[in-house]
Amino acid sequence: MNLKHPLFVDFKLGMRSEGEYGYRLDDGPYFITWPLVYVLKKTGVTPNQICLLSFLSGTVFLAGLLQNYPLTNHYLLILLLGLRILFDCIDGQHARYSRQTTNLGALYDLAADFVFTVLLFITLTYLLIVQNRVEPLLAILICLIAFLSFVVTATVHSYLVLLQESTELPPLVIKERFMSSLPDDCPQSPAYTRKLNLFNRLFGVTWRPVSLVVTSVLRKNIPQKNMVFLLHSLSLTEYGMHLVILWVIVLTGSPLLYFLIFEIILFGLTIILLSPYIQVRTTVN
Repeated sequence: MNLKHPLFVDFKLGMRSEGEYGYRLDDGPYFITWPLVYVLKKTGVTPNQICLLSFLSGTVFLAGLLQNYPLTNHYLLILLLGLRILFDCIDGQHARYSRQTTNLGALYDLAADFVFTVLLFITLTYLLIVQNRVEPLLAILICLIAFLSFVVTATVHSYLVLLQESTELPPLVIKERFMSSLPDDCPQSPAYTRKLNLFNRLFGVTWRPVSLVVTSVLRKNIPQKNMVFLLHSLSLTEYGMHLVILWVIVLTGSPLLYFLIFEIILFGLTIILLSPYIQVRTTVN
């Protein structure tokens, strides 16, 4: 087998490789979607169009969830959420493989993910109140904690990946790259610039505050061998893996409350594993 064949080279480009350490659990969906990415490159479908399909399939899933809970005939829901997960993997993978990565595309993906996450937990809150007869304040509190767990742990995962991939950069540069607005990579297009500015503002009120919290409490000097352990141990905190767990719960017809419990437990596990690297700021009087 010729591993230097262009097909294998492009496959590695489309994956999020860890080099000598192999692949993590959260890379699994990318192996599944790879054949679709290879086919899509032969068509005219763009990564941004795939991102839109991902968002639409997710919102239709949520609408179906509201109509069909408790889950009696849930095969369509399984399909829709499965498409949401697959398309979410494909858009970035397709962009890297076809060399169509843009800052606007990255912001599209971030905005779509955040909006879908908000809608997901609003839906779960409603179902807890209406279907499970949970007291409204308690339902809101449970879903709010689970939502914070989702966005914080997903952000932690992204930041750890960036730290591992950018060891040659100073810590402050890594932090700035993780939190800063993306620069205009197509200044000759006024329409592109306007859209980029809009989505940078959306990033500023969604993921950026979470990123600020994560980067302010995590130390920057995590040893590389520990980073590998953390990324493998926290592989379920990758954004798409949260949805994979939800998909398994829907597939098995289990109560959706299990997903909320999973999120809260995952947040606790993340805190425990990261506790040696959390920077506690103290003031001296």
